[in-house]
Amino acid sequence: MYFEAKISRKSGWMRVRGVNMHAEGAMLMASRPLTPHSVVFVRVNTFKLVGFAQVRHCTEWGLWSYAIGVAFRAPLMREEFGTWQFHQIYLTDGKTPRGPEIAGPAAGV
Repeated sequence: MYFEAKISRKSGWMRVRGVNMHAEGAMLMASRPLTPHSVVFVRVNTFKLVGFAQVRHCTEWGLWSYAIGVAFRAPLMREEFGTWQFHQIYLTDGKTPRGPEIAGPAAGV
């Protein structure tokens, strides 16, 4: 099952191609690497689903692509129209992420 998706990173959105997806995670192919253990926001365009995932592994695949395994942190949600805001929250030590929080579409947008 192939699907089109995007991943939001600090530097912006990156298009990826999905190779496999199940309830707990997905295998993605990308032109740039992602850091293992980082948390990303995934938008699966083909199925209109969104949610957070943790990068489990990132392996160079050929000359210009990377195989990226992600684990969903919670079940993916149906995408809704509007402007979404999400934030990475850190523990008091300033280093360890507690986990992302997401706010749904802004009212009136």
